[in-house]
Amino acid sequence: MASSEEQREPLLRKALKYYENCPGCKVEERKEKQEGYPLKELILVGLLVLCNGSSFMFGRFLTSALWGMAADKYGRKPIMIIGVSSVIVFNTLFGMSTNFWMAISMRFLLGSFNGMLGPVKAYASEVCRDEHQALGLSVVGTMWGIGLIIGPALGGFLAQVLIITKRECLLILVMRGMFHK
Repeated sequence: MASSEEQREPLLRKALKYYENCPGCKVEERKEKQEGYPLKELILVGLLVLCNGSSFMFGRFLTSALWGMAADKYGRKPIMIIGVSSVIVFNTLFGMSTNFWMAISMRFLLGSFNGMLGPVKAYASEVCRDEHQALGLSVVGTMWGIGLIIGPALGGFLAQVLIITKRECLLILVMRGMFHK
């Protein structure tokens, strides 16, 4: 039986070359030198994710009653349109964030401007008869969960990088000029 030292040794050694000012190389070099579990990095990642999620919920907490009053005064449809629009705008800006604080503020603004959950639940309970209200409200929660699964999967699929060479780019521009009049 192999000793524990032999088991820790990787079967294939990579011959790595690190470049001086490459951020990815610095990360890989640090990972190679590290021994044991990266507890400090895991705690940092956990705190960042916690800040991200809590900023959304904090914005939602501050404005949900206001969105409910606005839905009662102006109707549910305009509030739902504002909610969907805010999801499009602020999730796009969140995806294009250049630093941590921009990401946190976009999530906070998304939570603040997304007052959809209350009006949607109220609409579901109004449309269903009394004996089917529980089913209507459970459909809202179920569709929310399905959206949380399908949305990131679809976004990851659509975010795959398309690599275009200079020759292909020139060909696209020439063809666009020929057929675009």
